[in-house]
Amino acid sequence: MVAALCFAEMGHEVVCVDNDESRVEALQAGEMPIHERHLPELMRRYWRTRQG
Repeated sequence: MVAALCFAEMGHEVVCVDNDESRVEALQAGEMPIHERHLPELMRRYWRTRQG
């Protein structure tokens, strides 16, 4: 997540995949399971869910 958000900040389109459903659900609910400075702000800026 840290690297993905940093790449997004640099202008790249990033797709993240995780096989842990509870982690994905937490992220979709706006929770950040990783404690790193500025990640919640970056996630709010770049997070979009893929539909279909």
